[in-house]
Amino acid sequence: MAGVLAASIYPERGASTRLRLMPVLRELESCGVPTHFWAFLNNQNMPAWIAGGSSRFPPARQGLVKIGSVLREADTCELMLLQREVLPLNTLWIERRVLKRGRPLIWDVDDAIWEQSLALGLLRGSSRKYEWLARSATEVWAGNNNIVDWAKAAGARVVRWVPATVPVPPLVHNDHREEDLLVWIGTPSTGPFIERLLHELSDSLTDWRVLVVGANIKAPPRVNVSQSDWSIEAEADALKRASVGLYPVDIRHPAAMGKSALKSVLFMAHGIPVIATPTRSNMDVMTHGDEGFFATDKNEWREYLGVLRDWQVRKEMGTRGHQHALNNFDSSTWSSELCQIVIELLG
Repeated sequence: MAGVLAASIYPERGASTRLRLMPVLRELESCGVPTHFWAFLNNQNMPAWIAGGSSRFPPARQGLVKIGSVLREADTCELMLLQREVLPLNTLWIERRVLKRGRPLIWDVDDAIWEQSLALGLLRGSSRKYEWLARSATEVWAGNNNIVDWAKAAGARVVRWVPATVPVPPLVHNDHREEDLLVWIGTPSTGPFIERLLHELSDSLTDWRVLVVGANIKAPPRVNVSQSDWSIEAEADALKRASVGLYPVDIRHPAAMGKSALKSVLFMAHGIPVIATPTRSNMDVMTHGDEGFFATDKNEWREYLGVLRDWQVRKEMGTRGHQHALNNFDSSTWSSELCQIVIELLG
């Protein structure tokens, strides 16, 4: 093919693909640039992959069978737009092949995937693998400023902060929201963060209901917690109903530096005030007291939950958050800008 090859571990259902790659590809296509998307996983086997352990073997076998097709595309593309890596293995074989042919390679990395356990490191490769990729890529699009700093230290030539972005819908005020509903949206890997928080706050949640989307947690006694698997529909339903968004992060966790504040942006885009851990990425996208609150301990979580019992406070914060997201984190605006960067590199 001629044009842009976009490659990722995750299919269209994955957040990094759906919210980062796909908007740019659609914009490129609207500008007449041919594109092709290849993913190691497909939408059907992605849940098994996320479950981890031996559940990953069947999806891995299916992905390895498809290597021939991405290799053919890599040999003929004019530019590779890479989300994280092509293969979740200790190899950059295909990426090296593209660069050896003199093609531009943009590395879009929205998570610190080198921060992992020893076992995963043996399978996926050490940080040196990713440092080479940062150093060799034509550009690095980094999902947060921790990754910006890391890529620069690794010797990357061009690094751009490309934050988490989402489609920002028209603002819907709290008229149809559920007054007492706290919402958390995440993945099984981040489920322990919300589980720990709910147990710490259990004596302060008797007047709240909690909806957990995307993880299966052990709820504390006497706290009204409902849970559902993640899907686009489940996420959309939660965002329509929520009064307050929760985004706790364990800053001691090795993966914490890679979190790109997607959930903070998602809540703001839907006019929902958020209480979040003040990680660097969260502080880069929201201001304490404007779009939500930063809480560093359980006493602050309790305090800000009390403040957000007031409907008027929630409405004002939600309105500010929505406008902030529209001005700064709307995917249509960012995809247009990123499309022009790709076109310049193709030129």
